[in-house]
Amino acid sequence: MEKLLGQNIKDLEARRQFMIDNADECEDKTFTKSLTAEELATLRVDHSENAVKIADLQSQLDAFKAGIKVQMKPLVEANAKILADLRMKGTIVTERCCKMIDREEGMVGFYTMEGVLIESRPATSDELDPTIISAIRDAHKIEDAAFKGRPAVVVVPGTTKS
Repeated sequence: MEKLLGQNIKDLEARRQFMIDNADECEDKTFTKSLTAEELATLRVDHSENAVKIADLQSQLDAFKAGIKVQMKPLVEANAKILADLRMKGTIVTERCCKMIDREEGMVGFYTMEGVLIESRPATSDELDPTIISAIRDAHKIEDAAFKGRPAVVVVPGTTKS
């Protein structure tokens, strides 16, 4: 088959009619149509302009995403902590606590400043040795047992009872 038909007809509309008149059948087909030099040059210019616009918009998009990310970060971190607290049904804190040694039971307890036991364990031999604090506490226990129902009197050395 010939590569070109009707090229001797210069008028494009007349060439089109010649092709229709001499065809056995006409149908729609999808194919690649070659572009002219002018069309190629125009497409190259359009491509370059679009590439510059795309780069500008991508830069704006990246800046917007970075701003949103900065706004989201504290919320994501807060939600992670909230979720952990919900799972534990409590929150992890660091507070000053009081260590109490019960020499009779041989146990050590750690209490919050509100008086809530948060941890207990067996006492070590060093912790079972008497101290001034334990002597005062033991004296109060004896006093409390001797004067049940009556207020206890605490004597501070260097002062007089009134």
